[in-house]
Amino acid sequence: MAYDGTSFYEDYNVSNIVSKVNLNSAGSYIIYNVDVYNLGNILMEIKNINKEKLKVDVLNYDLKTKLCDEGIECKLGSKKTLQLKVSYKEGYY
Repeated sequence: MAYDGTSFYEDYNVSNIVSKVNLNSAGSYIIYNVDVYNLGNILMEIKNINKEKLKVDVLNYDLKTKLCDEGIECKLGSKKTLQLKVSYKEGYY
């Protein structure tokens, strides 16, 4: 999903998300769906998101809460699809 912006590609792994995005105005944004899997035998959480040069909001997850399947218990292999909204930030491109 996008408003006044274009996503040319995105790729992500265990610790990084890489993308090329064109945000055309102060109201521009792109929303990415990112699948996160619990592949360890421990309960997991996302502690923080580095947003030094970007305005990033997580729309459907509260940082530092357990990553679990939608409405299902937390277990090995649990999957959560996060929605990350990347928005225009003054002074950066």
